[in-house]
Amino acid sequence: MITSGTKKTSTITFRLNDDIITKLRNESRNKDISTNTLVNQALKKFLDWDVFQPQIGLVSINKTVFIKIFGNLKEQEIIKMASRIGKDAGV
Repeated sequence: MITSGTKKTSTITFRLNDDIITKLRNESRNKDISTNTLVNQALKKFLDWDVFQPQIGLVSINKTVFIKIFGNLKEQEIIKMASRIGKDAGV
């Protein structure tokens, strides 16, 4: 185990397809971060967010579609809808 500041890290080995490794390396180069950092960020996002999306009924939509849908609503309609959805979801 390696200690870096206050975060503990461990080493693990995965077998990945060559095309995935190539894409990871290219993306890490584009972002100017290490491939290790990129993989950590991707796995963290997956575990913190992506695994829960289907369970709580969330779906991803394109930003343009979102703007088109809500762009035609009046502010009061959006507030009313958000309030109703929040109450129904128990938020």
